[in-house]
Amino acid sequence: MPFYFVGDNAYPTSQHMATPFKGELRDEEMLYNYRLSRARRIVENAFGILSARFRIRRRAIEGSQTLVRSIILACLALHNMHLQDEESVPPKRKKYVPYGYADYVREDGTYIYGRWRNENKTEESTVFQKLCRQVQE
Repeated sequence: MPFYFVGDNAYPTSQHMATPFKGELRDEEMLYNYRLSRARRIVENAFGILSARFRIRRRAIEGSQTLVRSIILACLALHNMHLQDEESVPPKRKKYVPYGYADYVREDGTYIYGRWRNENKTEESTVFQKLCRQVQE
């Protein structure tokens, strides 16, 4: 299956760049735009949460190409491990991505931004303390 980058109208359409349709839309085009928007939201949440939890991603990483690659892969592995650990946990008891932490859309179509977008250092250190205790158990 080929890969695609998902973007908004600011990006030009190309062979590997998926952008929304513009103007008067048919039903299929509206459905495509909706699904593209969902894909963008999921990717934005994943990278936003990853960057909020592993703050090294918020700035340029100085080091050799091998070191930077290893740091990124370690962050991705830890991020995915924490997400898998919480799959069976009820939403209100999750620690890594607690309820309301990620963006979501209400049933009425209202878009709600997640707390990861403006997380403060005190809350973040509390999350890390909880995660450390969970790993030690």
